[in-house]
Order: sequence, then C-alpha cells, then structure tokens
Amino acid sequence: MNQSHLAGVLSTYNRSNAPSPGRFPALITASFSHRWSAPGIGLLLSFLLFCGRAWTTENTNQAPGKLTIDLASPPLMTGTFYEIGSHRKTILFKYQRQAMRQGDLITVHQTFTLPDGTVACREIIHYHKNQLASYLMEDVRAHTRGSIVIEPDPKKSAHERMLLEHWQGDGKNARVSRNSELLQTNTLISDTIYPHILEHWDELMHGNPVKFHFISLDPAATFNFRLVLEPPAPGPDQSVVVVKMEPTNLILAHWIRPIFFSIEKSPPHRVFSYTGRTTPRLPVDGKWKYADAEAVFDWP
Repeated sequence: MNQSHLAGVLSTYNRSNAPSPGRFPALITASFSHRWSAPGIGLLLSFLLFCGRAWTTENTNQAPGKLTIDLASPPLMTGTFYEIGSHRKTILFKYQRQAMRQGDLITVHQTFTLPDGTVACREIIHYHKNQLASYLMEDVRAHTRGSIVIEPDPKKSAHERMLLEHWQGDGKNARVSRNSELLQTNTLISDTIYPHILEHWDELMHGNPVKFHFISLDPAATFNFRLVLEPPAPGPDQSVVVVKMEPTNLILAHWIRPIFFSIEKSPPHRVFSYTGRTTPRLPVDGKWKYADAEAVFDWP
C-alpha cells in the first residue's frame, strides 16, 4: 500500500456520521515511556469498550481479528484523554470511535482531536468476516503514517502474510520502513488483546503465562509478548485482578515497560483500567513523542 493510497483513504475519514451516544463513564489509564509503536494503542482502548458485550468462547488462538463479536457495536463511542497527574483538569485529546457494517465488511474510524477540535490522529480499521483485513493510521501533527495489510502469502498458498509499512515525514524526506512477515498463530494487534485474555482466562487465573506475537509499526515487525497474572493486592477487596503484558525477551523488557489490565474477577470480566500509551504523539523538547494519558470514556 503506497503513501498516496493511504492518504486518499484517510481523506474520506471525516465524512461519516453517527448518532449521539448515551453516557456511561469508564476509566482507562494510559502510561508508556518508550519509542516503540504498537499499531494504534487506541485500538486497545476502543476494544475495551466491548467488554461484557456479545462475546462467545470461540478460539482466539488464530490470526488477528478472527473473533465472534459484533465489532460494529456500539456504533459510536466517545471519551476524553487527560494529562496524567492533572486530576482530569488538562485535556490532551477528545476521542471518538465510529463503526459501520456493510454485509461482511466492518469499517472502524477512530479520531483523536485537540481541545479546539483540530484532528491530531486518526485510524481506519477494516474487518472482513470478523478477520482483520487492514489497519491505517495517520498522526497528522507528527507527520507519521502506518499500515497493516493481511493478504495470501504468494510463497505458501495455505498461509497469509502481513505487509507492514511505517512513514515518518512527507515527500522526499520521508523515512519509510517496510516489512513482510508470515501471519503466525496467536498474532495480535491492540484490538485483539482483550479477547485473547478472555479466551485464556482459566489459564491465567491458574498462574500460567500466555504467550503471543504482537504487531508493531515502529519498527515494522512482530515481537514476542506474554500475559501473566499479577499477585493480588493486599486488602479485603479482591474483586479485581491485574493481568500484565510484557515482552518475553529480557533485553526488550528492559526498554519496554509492562502494560497492566485491571479486570473484573467475576463474569463478564469487564476491564476497569488499562495502563499503556496512546496513539497520538505529543511535542516534547522539540520532538514528537508518544503520549501518556488518563482516558475516561462515555459508554452508551
């Protein structure tokens, strides 16, 4: 997928409309500190909104997006991202997720806007028959773009491959990173981590680690991660469990902080909080760096 095609797809982004949502507050906390780009960590934030809705026990031990879930519901979700430590006083971004279904195709639009309404970052995800088909991201201010495309592997007819692409900058000065990898079992994007946790819930609750491959765009590659159950916090309230996501490689783990999920212990295992970074970058010391944020969502 070339840059002009990506720009053309993204140019249609703001043309869709959706009904006004109801309000049901949910809190997600975000904090990350390494120049390492998951494909739209905002995808994970949006997917947490589905917890407790339309899940089945179909095996998620497969390619990203192969889930029995209505990815088009709810049709609209909104939220606010605050600066950590500001006590929800300093707004970094407003967030909106729109989902539309046309037969077997589901298109998801996600937008991060500044307090004045200016678009900071936007993402487009396509699912076909509940399988991830493509992912597009544009960080408008940081002049960063990325994409994931799933297609048949021309060298192995029974397999699929991932085409990964990341652009930094525009025109002749753009730095482009491309990669192609075989789509392996247990390969996840941000949007499929939470259902993977649910699929392997019993294993995690018995203290067994769950390993998987995670797609990154910067650098354009997959990395080995694992999910592990954290020891219970002291105190009488044991209604929440914490699942940690961390690299399996010790060197990589030195540079990438773990991501934590605070999840309801009893069914439907709703996610109460998430720690990890957001998709849009923020200007820090003259450079665009990934943002830390506390995100509060409005549930319908």
